[in-house]
Amino acid sequence: MEEILVTIPVEPQHKKYLEDAAARVLGSGGSHFVYKAQKDVKQDMAEKADIILGNVEPEFLRNAADLKLMQLDSAGASPYIVPGIMPPGAKLANATGAYGLAISEYMLGAVLMLVKKLHLYERNMRAHAWQDAGKVNSIADSVTLVVGLGDIGGQFAQKMHALGSHVIGIRRNKAKKPDYLEELHQLDALDTLLERADIVACTLPGTPKTEKLFCRERLEKMKDGAILLNVGRGSLIPSQDLCDALHSGKLGGAAIDVTEQEPLGPDSPLWDAPNLLITPHVAGKYHMQQILESIVEIAAYNLQAILTNGTIKNEVDFQTGYRKFYEPADKQEEERMTELTVKELYTLEETIAADIFDGVTYPWEVLPKISSFILELGKTLDEKEYEKRGENIWIARSAKVAPTAYINGPAIIGKEAEVRHCAFIRGNAIVGEGAVVGNSTELKNVILFNKVQVPHYNYVGDSILGYKSHMGAGSITSNVKSDKKLVLVKTPEGNIETGMKKFGAMLGDEVEVGCGSVLNPGTVVGSHSNIYPLSSVRGYVPGGSIYKKQGEVVEKIGI
Repeated sequence: MEEILVTIPVEPQHKKYLEDAAARVLGSGGSHFVYKAQKDVKQDMAEKADIILGNVEPEFLRNAADLKLMQLDSAGASPYIVPGIMPPGAKLANATGAYGLAISEYMLGAVLMLVKKLHLYERNMRAHAWQDAGKVNSIADSVTLVVGLGDIGGQFAQKMHALGSHVIGIRRNKAKKPDYLEELHQLDALDTLLERADIVACTLPGTPKTEKLFCRERLEKMKDGAILLNVGRGSLIPSQDLCDALHSGKLGGAAIDVTEQEPLGPDSPLWDAPNLLITPHVAGKYHMQQILESIVEIAAYNLQAILTNGTIKNEVDFQTGYRKFYEPADKQEEERMTELTVKELYTLEETIAADIFDGVTYPWEVLPKISSFILELGKTLDEKEYEKRGENIWIARSAKVAPTAYINGPAIIGKEAEVRHCAFIRGNAIVGEGAVVGNSTELKNVILFNKVQVPHYNYVGDSILGYKSHMGAGSITSNVKSDKKLVLVKTPEGNIETGMKKFGAMLGDEVEVGCGSVLNPGTVVGSHSNIYPLSSVRGYVPGGSIYKKQGEVVEKIGI
């Protein structure tokens, strides 16, 4: 029987999810789960465990002779790679992928606060001082240098790119440059890049090679008045060096969620440094439910993987302290991942919403932006061509909308589109030119490109349908998993984490979906593909294919 110790602060539904994952491999009764808060774990508990899900005191592992997997609930792994801590043969995995959303939003908030001097106005408010703090800067047209392009750094880079910053990335390994970066370098270029950057964001883990990376000499190489962020490890920036750079005015501001010594003592000079935002290592943790959901998802995946001798996700390299980096297995794998991108799935000239995809790699990344995009786009529409009806609803004057149709805003109905009897548009919907929304069809948080047809009894939610795609009668997108976990896009080369609970389907241009089919959460269908009637589709269907049933997808001939 496998002894599995869980220190992740799981809820009842998560316990069932983990136990079911083990039972699928070991059968009922093949595992024994122990749930303990990290602070309550005793050394003998760790030493008895075959698998540990969540952090424990590293010293407890020295004599854990049966340990197969140590699955951390943190992104950092430095205390566990110290020689002698992990028993021989045991695998170590971190929680990369769980924290990107939360910490990148924290970073964006900190940048905005410093750039717009909101921290000074907050102090003025407390002093009851009506006082102008002077000129401010803009993120648009700034230069942002992101040092560390893992999940956290990558998501922050995307957000800064979306706001108009020129984003430069530094990563340890050579890799293809993503669209949201203007430049991609390796760490040896750091010194030459620092003098160009208005904002420097560090997300690196704590390793011997990154210790004191931003020392006094390197801070001096930064652009005068630049802003420095650190959400990696406190060991990267010596505290006194940072204080001196702030007091001298070399740095215009800084925000740190990590410090050299934690907790930070009350006598630390950091507390009194000007233009410094300090938070007590809380940007991640479990302050967002999404983090817990993601960590449980990773833990369940690796639990099954270790029990089946499979490849675990986020395995840590004991030499570097980083997650192991794998090159694509072959060119075909890289090409298939490329097929999932906006560029390959859609003809952007065939939608009024083309601008929403700027700087985006995968189409599902725009789903949370649809509402705000409609509100901004609607204001710019020509009143001669579009009539505003009700609150935040713009309907082309050439469109046909049946009197029994219901449209809730924000929504845009394009030119020559047809919204038929009893159609129900719940909001956050863009219906393209010449598109058809039929009898009893329901739309919610969608973009329909031009000439899309959803004509009979369809449900389309949290989805994007490409040019001339067509859904047969009764076919639907299912946009929430039954277990309410985050949606993954499943491909033969591995899963892509979306960080979303609601995600229906991405249909490329000219996709045909047969009557009565269900497109399960996270479905992506490449352009010019056909789905047989009554199909239940999940994962990725390559472009130019015919989906007959699960496991039987054939190449289309003559397209």
